[in-house]
Amino acid sequence: MIGGGFWGWLRGLFGSPPQPPAVREAQSSLRVGWFEAMLAETEFVQRYPHYAGIVARMDPVATTIVDTMAVGLRRWNDPTSRLRLLVNTRYFSEHPELRSAILLHEIAHVLLGHLTDARFHAVGHPRLMELAMELTADEMVPEPLPARGLEMADFARFGVAPGQSTMERYRLLSAAYDRGDLRVEDWWSACMRDTHRPRRVGDACAAGLGDLLDARSDGA
Repeated sequence: MIGGGFWGWLRGLFGSPPQPPAVREAQSSLRVGWFEAMLAETEFVQRYPHYAGIVARMDPVATTIVDTMAVGLRRWNDPTSRLRLLVNTRYFSEHPELRSAILLHEIAHVLLGHLTDARFHAVGHPRLMELAMELTADEMVPEPLPARGLEMADFARFGVAPGQSTMERYRLLSAAYDRGDLRVEDWWSACMRDTHRPRRVGDACAAGLGDLLDARSDGA
């Protein structure tokens, strides 16, 4: 057989198997180009069809203003806003094995309400909330993430443990800070998987979770 052998002939005869509606929405809403290639090469939507709706809500932008990725709201004060996904394609051409893992990390921020839930944005210690968000997003990723020197185990002595919510971790970190047992460190930001303040590094046209914390938190 030509054009893919028996299975190619069979697909030509009967057509491709129907995709779930969420998968069709994700695939049809994206421009043909580098992002579709990334999704196809990693088989991301096929492996994580339950995230297809979030992928469909994202407007991908290839840029070098972020180190790896960043996700943000296009309209910072609108929880229903579309999402801007900033991707450093140069980084992922050098580290293709990390594409799915870091995209899952961005999706976790969205699913957990880190961009939209007001409970996370009116806090006395925004940097501790950002740390709690980052640790919790990491926990949702089932694929290997790069080592970076900012792990949950580093904060175990303050009560941080697997299975906790973002807010639980924030309260534990805040209590340790108030007791004087924990200091907020500038180097934390450099060790996070993604860029949380894209508006600080260029005209990103999107508010990341760090931008939102700075804008909304009582302690900002």
